[in-house]
Amino acid sequence: MKAFSKKQVSSRQNKVATLAGFLNKGKNGVENIYDINCDDHLDSIIEEFTIRNNHTRSNGKAEVFSSQHIAQRMILNYIEVLKSGVKSLSGTFTQDEIGMLLNMNPSPIWQKKSFSRLRDMFIDAYNIEFNDDLLKQPALLSMLDKLDFITVTENFALMDLCERFWRNKNTGSIDETFEKMGLNFY
Repeated sequence: MKAFSKKQVSSRQNKVATLAGFLNKGKNGVENIYDINCDDHLDSIIEEFTIRNNHTRSNGKAEVFSSQHIAQRMILNYIEVLKSGVKSLSGTFTQDEIGMLLNMNPSPIWQKKSFSRLRDMFIDAYNIEFNDDLLKQPALLSMLDKLDFITVTENFALMDLCERFWRNKNTGSIDETFEKMGLNFY
């Protein structure tokens, strides 16, 4: 884990407190917010609340929405985007390919950097080297090809599905669980 200076910790605590206040969760919500492990993410979320909360009507009067309302709208929009990504991924991957993704990071929370690409995570996890030996591994080649062409929306949807699988791993087989979440296999 990265070590932070006292100044960085104080700054991070202030950002987390600000975000917790926006979400009206107080101290109970703070622990979950610490899962956002990148200060850039905290800054952008706080900035987004500020931007979305300043609206001027056509008559010139300012209209302010509650931070909780803004947070709910952002979350609902994000969920709809993920659903769209899952729908467009259906029929793309085999059960074995999803198994390869699950095995590369068997965790209910995947640490994401800004726009992390599953393809890059896959290459790192399986120590893939681009040489003639790779040609002898058609399963890896096929997976890399598929991951290379998914959209940003599909990328995050697939990450979300994998995280949700690990959070609910006792609910059935890979096939059953992913189908319940809306992903059909190839």
